[in-house]
Amino acid sequence: MKKLLQQWKTDKALMLAYQAGSTAAFEVLYQRHKDKLFGFLYRSCQDASLVEDIAHEAWLAVIDRAESYNPSAQFNTWLYRIANNKLIDHWRKQRVREDYQQANKVEQLQADQSEMSLLEVQALAQQAMEHLNALPLSQKQAFLLRELGFSLAEIADIQEVEPEAVKSRLRYASKKLRQLLSQNQGQQQGQELNQESGAHQTGGKHEAQ
Repeated sequence: MKKLLQQWKTDKALMLAYQAGSTAAFEVLYQRHKDKLFGFLYRSCQDASLVEDIAHEAWLAVIDRAESYNPSAQFNTWLYRIANNKLIDHWRKQRVREDYQQANKVEQLQADQSEMSLLEVQALAQQAMEHLNALPLSQKQAFLLRELGFSLAEIADIQEVEPEAVKSRLRYASKKLRQLLSQNQGQQQGQELNQESGAHQTGGKHEAQ
């Protein structure tokens, strides 16, 4: 088994081995990617039961489409494209597809040339995870994929859009998240000032007594 694992260092080698009939190769692939994929899906919709179903469907699709896998494509990108489409299918069934399409039309018309670095995205993600649900699905997924380390070209491949649309999605997502963070900080400061004011008033009353 150790020799086989040495031969299967890359995802490409594992997929080729699975195409040739090795179920052990698929198991290695599954163990290598299942947690990150689950995390991406969970942070997209935050419903553990639903995420389990979508992840299961995605891995079944990998099995069904294994023969069509092209070695020139990165397995990681191919896997996330499948999972992304499964998630979109769910939202379509829930009648949220209109929001996704509308956001895409706006982004295509107003695509921006700016690009966030991976470090900027990761730093913003740490501060703004609780606000991600305020984003349209397409922007949220682009943001999460960028945080996972996917390049703009890879995200475009996964979401099946042009790279300029991905840039725009990241730009709008970061702008919205920063606005929400700023509002949240303003509210916290207001609460702190009110607490301080209340404490001073209480102290003044005690001194007067």
